[in-house]
Amino acid sequence: MFRSKNRLLTAALAYATAGIPVVPPTRAVRSPGGGWACSCGSACLAPAAHPEVKAEWTRDPDAIRAIWTANEPPNICITSGEAVALWRVPLTTGAYAMRLFEHQRPAVWPPMLKQVDGDWIIATAAPTIDAQVFDLPHGVSYLRPAEPVLAPPSILPDSWRRLSWRECPAFPTMAPPATEPVLAILQIVDRELRVTPQHY
Repeated sequence: MFRSKNRLLTAALAYATAGIPVVPPTRAVRSPGGGWACSCGSACLAPAAHPEVKAEWTRDPDAIRAIWTANEPPNICITSGEAVALWRVPLTTGAYAMRLFEHQRPAVWPPMLKQVDGDWIIATAAPTIDAQVFDLPHGVSYLRPAEPVLAPPSILPDSWRRLSWRECPAFPTMAPPATEPVLAILQIVDRELRVTPQHY
């Protein structure tokens, strides 16, 4: 039954409309010790944050409605694709980059998502060249298509905190900036951190 405030359904449809594939991830279940475990039954590296075994990436609105109109709609995983590139950025590099973006006040901010492990996910428009050929700053990596990212407004079971995009909460309805300027900022950060390490 459709609920008027199903934020997960609304977001899943918005990602798909923006050309970003979505997939339902596994669920968090209570472990015998009282903590949270992954419904896949394995001691996985990304508990409740990776796709179900038989789940398929989709941008089809009908398929999305069939999944996210459940009584308890699942979280959302997104991935890089033809429209958007996702980059994993180390904690310190991401924090320092945010300071530079604040200083420059770009017309379009890159959506930034803080990960549980401290790293950041930064979304940009798909690069005009193959992402694999970029000379990336230390620790920065391109997430290939089908590499999942638990995306807003998913809920973290350990804190019941709802994820949100930093600085660009309108993403994905607002397109992210081009890849090249964002990577240029990360290159500057990488060079400065090698000269004067910062702590965050």
